[in-house]
Amino acid sequence: ELNTGYSQPLRERSTITNHLFFRIPASADTADCYLRFVTNDRLQINANAGELGQFIDSIQHEDMLNCFCFGLMWMMMIYNLFLYFTNREKVYLFYVFYVFFSFQFISFLTGYFIYYQRFILLSAIQMTSFLPALVGIFSILFTMHFLNTRKNAPRIHKALLPLAILISCTVLLN
Repeated sequence: ELNTGYSQPLRERSTITNHLFFRIPASADTADCYLRFVTNDRLQINANAGELGQFIDSIQHEDMLNCFCFGLMWMMMIYNLFLYFTNREKVYLFYVFYVFFSFQFISFLTGYFIYYQRFILLSAIQMTSFLPALVGIFSILFTMHFLNTRKNAPRIHKALLPLAILISCTVLLN
């Protein structure tokens, strides 16, 4: 029996990676393998079987693309923090929070959250709507301040306020 996934601490996994691998003993005959999945939330399974080498190339490519995207996000956060401290305009701070929580949410979706502290990982699993809600709230705040919707688009401004309140309620109800 092999247990893996978010329920297993990283150091107890057979393969320390954000992907789920199961080593199946090689045999000349056919083998029956039974998988049981347990989750408190939605579950999407993309199961493949093959040699480990087949998966390493695609994982390496995926990790390089994610590294590039995460690096760009960090650069955007640092640059906008600089702009906030030099200009003292809230719009830059809203954008920093929007990018930060987007980064966290993408890290969760791609499995990189396993490298975070365990209590952060378990909290994110229990409150699945928390990170996307924060992304939504800060994107609305950024949009309202950047476009000055109160003055330039009052109808849009009136629509965005209830939307932000509705998103905030999802966090509280989760």
